[in-house]
Order: sequence, then structure tokens, then C-alpha cells
Amino acid sequence: EDPDVFILNDDLVPNKNLLIRTIDYLGKTERSASLLNRYSSVVINIEQTLSKYATEVIVSELKASKRDPEFQFYDQSETKLFAYNVKPAVFDLFLALAVICYLGIVYFYSKEC
Repeated sequence: EDPDVFILNDDLVPNKNLLIRTIDYLGKTERSASLLNRYSSVVINIEQTLSKYATEVIVSELKASKRDPEFQFYDQSETKLFAYNVKPAVFDLFLALAVICYLGIVYFYSKEC
């Protein structure tokens, strides 16, 4: 490392505890696109944290074009999973064998008559 090159001064080096708290906060907070706006607590918190270490922090809202969107936001932050109880495959095999036996009996009976 070159001692003449400083990326961050001692005053601007992020604190390890700050990074851990920020990651914990972001991990516990919902960040769904439908819940985030300019005044949400997540955006304000990130803006304030970045303002300590950067000179120009600007928050801008991005809206998709209605005619030709390059991305799509889903409105629901919670979804429901529907699971149905289905019959086992053994029943299908038994039913198929019964139909084959029935058709075989009908075929052989019609051949003899």
C-alpha cells in the first residue's frame, strides 16, 4: 500500500458497530417497492447515514413508464400459498389397471361372439 494515498480520513472511516446496526436494521425492515417512498423510514435512515460520509446525497424517485416499462413492481408485499391435498399416484395406477382390464374383457368377449 502506498502511504501517500488516503481513501478515507480517520474522521470518515465507518464504524464497525454502525455497519452492524445498519445491516441489522435493513434486515429487519420491509423494503418492498410498494412500501418505499420518499418519506419512508428506510430511505430517510439511509439518506442520513450516507450524508455523514458523502457530500452530495440526493434521493430521487424512479417511476416506470406505463407504455413500455423496463421493470415491474409487484404491489403485494404478502402473498398466500395455496396447497391442495391431492390423491396419491397409486390410486391412478389402480384405476388405469381397472380400465385396461375392463376394456380387455370387453374386447375378448366381443371377439368370441
